[in-house]
Amino acid sequence: MIVKEVKNTISKHTSGTIDYVELVSYPRLTSLSAIDEQAILAAAVNFKKARLIDNLLLDKNGEILNQYLQEEN
Repeated sequence: MIVKEVKNTISKHTSGTIDYVELVSYPRLTSLSAIDEQAILAAAVNFKKARLIDNLLLDKNGEILNQYLQEEN
């Protein structure tokens, strides 16, 4: 569901062409259909002269985490 929403938002609000939008578990990198564990939302969008790539690390509640590497105590 989130991948579809991200694709719709990018299509509606930009002139870019979507290369990919993927949701994968972190750190295993297996495909997810919903956020129920720590995940990465990855996207690449092509514009006339640029390809923008971004990745967001999300916690199990879908909140953006500030660090990619979390220290364990």
